[in-house]
Amino acid sequence: MYTRRAALARRSAGLPEASARMAVLIQPLLAADTSFVLHTHDPTGRAADAVCAEVAVGLGETLACAANSGSAWRLLARKDGGGVDTLSFANFSEALRVDAARGVVTETVAYQDEPLTASAE
Repeated sequence: MYTRRAALARRSAGLPEASARMAVLIQPLLAADTSFVLHTHDPTGRAADAVCAEVAVGLGETLACAANSGSAWRLLARKDGGGVDTLSFANFSEALRVDAARGVVTETVAYQDEPLTASAE
């Protein structure tokens, strides 16, 4: 909340420091095959008329945690339906998955078996 980035964002938006508040969102854990973050405004600056999705194998912790080194699949989709461009391929070496017996487990990712990487052809 008081990182340099957060403080600069508030200053840029004209929000006084005293108005800064912390919020917590609690959601149920899903056993996701993939997780994603969808930016409704393209953060890469490549296209104002597009959304950008960052996708990773497994649970969203892989995307949200700065301790995980690697990159997500980055997809740029035109808002007018004009197509999807792949900006980068994922390369996180591990993913968090939910195992019914063991809970949340760490697994090595085999990208050749992942639907966003493997081709049906």
